[in-house]
Amino acid sequence: MLLWILLLVTLSLWWFYTKYQSGYWVRRGIPHDQPYPIVGSFWPVITLRKPPGLLLKELYNHPNARKSPLFGFHIFGKPAILLRGPELIKQILIKDFNYFSDRFSFIAPQHDFLAGRNLFFIKGKYWKAIRVTLTPTFTSKRMRDMFPLVNKCATDLIGCLKNEKAGTVTEFKELIARCTTDIISLCAFGINSGCLSNENSDFRKHGKTLFDNYGISRTLKTYSSFFAPHFITERVLKSDFFDIKTTNFLRSAFNEALESRKKHGNRRNDLIDVLSGLKEKGSISYSSVDKEDHSVLELNEKDLLAQAAVYFAGGFETSTTTISFALHELSRSLEIQQKLREEIEEKIKEFGSLSAESLAEMTYLDQVVNETLRKYPPLPFLDREVNRDYKIPDTNIVLEKGTPLYVSLEGLHYDPEYFPNPDVFDPERFSEKMKNSRPAFAYLPFGEGPRNCIGSRFGLMVTKCILANIVSSVELSPNPSKPLVPLERNKRTFMTHSKDGIDLKIRHLKTTLA
Repeated sequence: MLLWILLLVTLSLWWFYTKYQSGYWVRRGIPHDQPYPIVGSFWPVITLRKPPGLLLKELYNHPNARKSPLFGFHIFGKPAILLRGPELIKQILIKDFNYFSDRFSFIAPQHDFLAGRNLFFIKGKYWKAIRVTLTPTFTSKRMRDMFPLVNKCATDLIGCLKNEKAGTVTEFKELIARCTTDIISLCAFGINSGCLSNENSDFRKHGKTLFDNYGISRTLKTYSSFFAPHFITERVLKSDFFDIKTTNFLRSAFNEALESRKKHGNRRNDLIDVLSGLKEKGSISYSSVDKEDHSVLELNEKDLLAQAAVYFAGGFETSTTTISFALHELSRSLEIQQKLREEIEEKIKEFGSLSAESLAEMTYLDQVVNETLRKYPPLPFLDREVNRDYKIPDTNIVLEKGTPLYVSLEGLHYDPEYFPNPDVFDPERFSEKMKNSRPAFAYLPFGEGPRNCIGSRFGLMVTKCILANIVSSVELSPNPSKPLVPLERNKRTFMTHSKDGIDLKIRHLKTTLA
C-alpha cells in the first residue's frame, strides 16, 4: 500500500510540474504548442506513430508558428525551442556559436563508448580537440586521392547490375548499401570488406545492426538520446546503438588496420593514418571553444576507435540513403534522367574518363543530388543546447542555459516560401539563379557552422560517383507492380528511411565510362 501511495504522489507531483511547465512559453510570450500532460509534444513519437523528423516538421508548420522565427514546445516536462527563421538559425549556428557549441543529444560513454565518445556526441573542449584534429582528413586533395578507390567500388556495383537481366526489377537500397560499405571499409579501415561479392560479409552484417530492424525498446532508446538524454544513463535506459558484438568487430577491424599500416609502412593520409599518429602521440593539445582554457586531452584506444566507428556508421548510411532516394526520383522522370545522362557522357568524353575532375564539372548532377537532399535529408533535424543564458538579438527573449534547440530540415526544405511546390522533384531549384533568390540558411542538409557534418565532402563524392556510374550504365523505371505508390517512411528510426526497399526496373545501356 505504501508503494502505491508513493507512486501516486510521485505521478501527481510530476503532473503538477509538467502542468506548470506547460505555461513556460506562455509566460515568455513565445508562440507554442499545447503539450500533452507529462509527455509534452512527444506523444506521437513515443507511441511510434510518427518519427521525430516528421513531428518536428509538423511543429514547424503549426498554425501558431506562422511568421515567427522560433516556436516553443515541450519534451516531456522540458521546454524546447524549434528555430524557424533562416536569419535566426544563422545567428545561432555561426555568429553566436559559442553559446550553442554542444548538441543536446547525449549517450553515456561508460556504457556505449563508441557512441558516447565519438565526434557526433562529444561536447565542449573534447569535441573541439577531436574536430580540429580530424578535419585535415577531408581536404579536397585527400578526396581526389580517395576517388580511385571509390570509383573501383562503384564499377564493381555496375558489374553486379550487368548480371541482372534486362527488364528485371532490382532492389537498389541493399545493393547500394553493400557498395557504400565496401567504400567506407576500404577508405576508413584500409580493408576490402567484400560486401558486393558476399551479402553476408561481416561488415555488412554489423552495418545492418546499426540502422535496420529496430525493435520498440531500441527505437525508444535512440529517440531518447536525442530528445530526453537524461533518460540515457546507466540506471535508466542503457544505450546500445553499438551493441557488444558490433563493438568487438569494429575493434578487431580497427586494430588489424593499425597493425597492417605499422607492419608495411604504407601511408595513405587517410583516417587510419591520422588515428595511428594520435595513438603514438597519446594526446592532443586543445583549448575551450572560447579559447580561454588550454589543456591536453589524453587519448586511449576507445577514443580513437569511437572516431573510426562513427566514420563507418555515418559514412555508408547517409550515402546509401541519398543515392537510393535519388534513383527513386530519377526513375519517375525519364526527362530528368536523360538530361543527367547526357551531361555525364559529355563530361566523360571531355575528360577522357570518370574522374574527380570530371565529376566536379557535372553541374546538373550536383543539382540532382542537392534536390534529393532537400526532399530527403538523411538526418532530418539539427539539435543544439544553450550552454549559458542567451538573449536573442533585438528582442527581450532570453533562452535559459540548458534549453534544447532544434532545426527541422524537412520543415525548411518543404516550406513553399523557399521552395514552391515542395513535393515536386525539381533539380532546377539549385541553378545559380534560384539559389541566389532564397535565404542561404533555408537549405541545410549537412548543417552549418563549426559543427556541420565533417564528412560532407566525402559523402557527396561517393554519392555522385555511384550515381554517375549507374545512370550512364542503365535506364531506370518504376517497378511495374507499384509504379505510383509513394515511399512510406520508416517510423522506427531517427534517420530518413523508406520502410521498404527501392525496387526499380532496369534496361542496360552502352556506356561511355572508361
